[in-house]
Amino acid sequence: MQSEGVMAKPDIVYVIMYNPGTENEAIHTMEYPRGTMRTGDLLLAFESIEEVNYFANMIRSDGDFMEEPIPTPTPLIQLEMASQQMGLPMKVVPASS
Repeated sequence: MQSEGVMAKPDIVYVIMYNPGTENEAIHTMEYPRGTMRTGDLLLAFESIEEVNYFANMIRSDGDFMEEPIPTPTPLIQLEMASQQMGLPMKVVPASS
């Protein structure tokens, strides 16, 4: 039974991938806070497909990225393990209501 006020973790979250399924596969990270010269990268995951699609469109419109950002569903537990192995903090962006 879940306690009142405690949010359940989603089984699946969405991340931005580049070249998924290839040897050049990469996951999108962002500098946080901005201006830290890549010493503070953060792995972002989204609960909502709509919000990850919006974020992917923002990346496309930026023009600084050469690769196509692909919103990709990923099991949260797998992403948590990968984040830990890469030594990157992870933030799950909750779905807006």
